[in-house]
Amino acid sequence: MKRRTALKAGGGYGIYYAAAQQDTVGRISFDRALPIPPLAESEAGTRGARVFTLGIQSGGTRFKSGSTTALGA
Repeated sequence: MKRRTALKAGGGYGIYYAAAQQDTVGRISFDRALPIPPLAESEAGTRGARVFTLGIQSGGTRFKSGSTTALGA
């Protein structure tokens, strides 16, 4: 593929994306709060940064019409 062809394709996508309607005000109801877990326990590092020890575990959540299983840290 020539560089010019790739630039034309990318530019075309950029114009398509910029012209797309992105405003959803009044069309989406936010009737469920976003479940944000509490901050994990941490320790102060040697340079003052917070250090977190994280592990991977499976969990689940329920979306509008179904549930899903996911991995998280």
